[in-house]
Amino acid sequence: RLIPAGETEFAKDAAFGYTSSNLKQWVEEKTKGGILENQVSTISISLLRKEGPDAVCQLLCSLEKVYDSKHGKYDWRSLEQNEGETNNYC
Repeated sequence: RLIPAGETEFAKDAAFGYTSSNLKQWVEEKTKGGILENQVSTISISLLRKEGPDAVCQLLCSLEKVYDSKHGKYDWRSLEQNEGETNNYC
C-alpha cells in the first residue's frame, strides 16, 4: 500500500518534518511561503515515461527563472556551473 509522503515517519521528524505530500505544496511549506505553490514547476511521470529525456530537457529549457532563496531570482540559463563555466544545456 502506498503511503502519502506527508504521512510517513520522515514527515514526522522533529527537525525536518513536513505535512505536505504534494511537491509544490511541500516547497511552499518548507520556504514558509517564500516560494508559492503556483511558482513551482514539476515534471510529470507521464512526460518522463511517454516522451523521455528530450521532452524533459525541453521543459526545463522553457523555464524562465529559478528561485534561490539566498541570492534572489535570476534567469536559470545564466547560472554558472563549476569553475565558472556557463550552462550550455539549452
